[in-house]
Amino acid sequence: ELGELHQAVAGFADVSAEKTTDFHFNHIGKKILIVEDVDINRQLLYEILSSQYEVLQAANGQEALKILDASYSDIAVVLTDLQMPCMDGYELIKQMKRIRQYSNIPIIVTTGTNIDDQASANAIEVNCFDLGASDFLVKPYNADIVLNRVKSIIRLRESTTMLTTLEKDSLTGLYEKDFFFRKVEQYLKDFPDEDYVMW
Repeated sequence: ELGELHQAVAGFADVSAEKTTDFHFNHIGKKILIVEDVDINRQLLYEILSSQYEVLQAANGQEALKILDASYSDIAVVLTDLQMPCMDGYELIKQMKRIRQYSNIPIIVTTGTNIDDQASANAIEVNCFDLGASDFLVKPYNADIVLNRVKSIIRLRESTTMLTTLEKDSLTGLYEKDFFFRKVEQYLKDFPDEDYVMW
């Protein structure tokens, strides 16, 4: 996996083999939170995902926020239904994006196939993406699709985290040398007529 991540960021950072080998994503967990009020749907997702991940479960958005409050640093992805009592999926997405600690956790929305027309289905998807959802899964669930979507979202999050981490030195908070040079080069291209003082 580290080799794949190294390839993913090769265009953005000059990472030595030694540095890449020493880089680990211990701060990103492999727990999945399922938020679904229908027991059978929640159980189906649990059976699909529990072979590869630790799975946490909530019956509505309020329960999900309590779980996030206790375990947000370990949760890699949240899968949420939209129509639920107490707090629906729309409100859960809004709350997660408002709270800094939860805002970077990817959200996959699970939707039914019994939506009246395609225009309504498209409007729901657009609304969820606008709120901050990362992806969609359609019921009934296909195990291979569920696992691959979750895996892809986790890899994307890890790659993004690696890129962000490689921008700055963890001790000083200053830009890493290579990233700094690229940043300056781009800045000079964007504003060629400005006067600069460098030391």
